[in-house]
Amino acid sequence: MPEERSREGKADTEADITAEAPHYLSPIQRLLVTAGLMLGISLAALDLLIIATAVNDISTDLGDLSAAAWVFTSYLLGHTVAVMIWGKLGDIFGRGRAFTFAVLGFMAASMLAGLSQSMLMLIIARLLQGLAAGGLVALSNAIIGDFVPARKRGTYMAVLTSVWTIAALLGPLLGGILVDTVGWRWIFYMNLPWGAVAILLVSPVRRFPVPDRQPIIDYKGAVLLIMGLGLVSGAAFAAETGSDGWDLPLLGTITGWQLMAVLLVAGLLGLAVFTWTQLHATEPVVPLSMFGNRVVRVAAIATFLFGMANFGSAILIPLYAQLVTGVSPTEAGYSLTPVPVGILVSATVVGWLIHRTGVYRFYPALGGIIFAFGVFLLITMNPETPRLVAMSYAFVAGLGNGMIQPVVTIAIQNSVPYRNLGAGTALAISTRSFGQTIGSAIIGAVLAARISAELIGVDLGGLTPSQLQDSPDLAETLAEPAVVVGAYHAAFDTTFWIMVAFSLLSAAVAFALPGRKLEGSLES
Repeated sequence: MPEERSREGKADTEADITAEAPHYLSPIQRLLVTAGLMLGISLAALDLLIIATAVNDISTDLGDLSAAAWVFTSYLLGHTVAVMIWGKLGDIFGRGRAFTFAVLGFMAASMLAGLSQSMLMLIIARLLQGLAAGGLVALSNAIIGDFVPARKRGTYMAVLTSVWTIAALLGPLLGGILVDTVGWRWIFYMNLPWGAVAILLVSPVRRFPVPDRQPIIDYKGAVLLIMGLGLVSGAAFAAETGSDGWDLPLLGTITGWQLMAVLLVAGLLGLAVFTWTQLHATEPVVPLSMFGNRVVRVAAIATFLFGMANFGSAILIPLYAQLVTGVSPTEAGYSLTPVPVGILVSATVVGWLIHRTGVYRFYPALGGIIFAFGVFLLITMNPETPRLVAMSYAFVAGLGNGMIQPVVTIAIQNSVPYRNLGAGTALAISTRSFGQTIGSAIIGAVLAARISAELIGVDLGGLTPSQLQDSPDLAETLAEPAVVVGAYHAAFDTTFWIMVAFSLLSAAVAFALPGRKLEGSLES
């Protein structure tokens, strides 16, 4: 234990520089840079959400409806695997320069997506967009640490969080307007002028001094990280296919669940090898020395566990609304609206409280408990639950969510040496993303298995449970539609309970966060 305390003490001493902003910007420069970072995040957020309303038109134009899901999947895959690498590149070459490169990469991928003449070309472009989007999200949050004192970062993090809320509310509407007027390709073309403005606004950050160290890139570690996270993410997507068959070379015909197990084991082995290489790398992608600090360890585990719980809210709430309550897909999509609103409200209030008091310790634990309570309220719903009541339950879950990720990011930023600020920020984001990936595999598999089990012996008129899950309207054509809805309800209750368990486990871990007070004056 003395050895552990000495390691933590060293990390704390080196991290003192992050208490006050290491670089100065004038008030107007702070405003402009923050606006540029918001634009950068909006590129990543909108292109994740806006595409939903354009899928049918894209599939009709490019002629491959069966591959439409990969328009989403490839983007999410690229984003997941790239976050840690962008964080490290920012530490090595300067975050302002890395952010500019990420925006340029996103603009180039957007142009490629807009020019796509086949679904394969669009999927590749979306993968490239996702790779660049990982940089936009990771670097935007890290750059805040370059010019904002630790005590005030909660307020800025809340501002960045508002972008996701606005994207969730306006993304589908904006996508529909573009598709109905100028066509789906302008969903991607509009990123070019936005990206150019973002680069211009963030220009003061590019003048910050470049870290004084030799730029050494751990290519082996980067490749292993991409492979490991990519395989684990692939496992999550395979789980969504459930019992559907896959014809694969060498493996023959296997189910989606079997494919999930193969990919998950291969991915975890790849990540184990990656971890071993980081112990011997000169400039590791993930500096394992960060985990010598208790704050980093506890925060990373807590946000990973919450990620496992949180992913279900974005998937299960609209799916529940459509399958159980029978609303239209559009109405189901807007049933999720209270979640980002709740996130914005709690992130804003908590950011202000941290600024006033400098204390952040209990918010992640409290957020996990509130989120679990919100999900528990969802379990109490039934097909007759009024829409307003159901939306209030989703709002409660959002309140809990908003107390966790911004605070975890601040805690880790304040606990790592400034030279690892980008890697630490990326760790806070990627551990949650990794948890979401694992959680989606578990929740997706459980949901599919429970629906299949509940429908044993039910006359489905020749349909399969997966077909009913993909096309809920088909349930109305069956002899026993109420039985099918009841099966859905029971299956969703099981998955909601899993979310509650993971959220409470996250809260229990978060209670172990050390009680540190952020330094910095109220006027800074």
